Amino acid sequence: MTDTTVTINDTEYSVEDLTDEQRNLLAHIEQLRGKQANLRFQFTETEVALSAFTNMLVASITNEEEAAEEEITEE
Repeated sequence: MTDTTVTINDTEYSVEDLTDEQRNLLAHIEQLRGKQANLRFQFTETEVALSAFTNMLVASITNEEEAAEEEITEE
């Protein structure tokens, strides 16, 4: 069985040797890193969606303007 270790300030520590409080702090750090990665992922998704909706709005307005110009030209 392999011993789980954590490296802090270039020193490797066995998780088994940490106090309960230290293991709890490590768990918080690991959970926060996961949340941070998830938030980065969500941020990227939001940026892409925002860009897509913005492009759709611009295209919609451009299409309306072109249609209005065609109507004026036909009259």
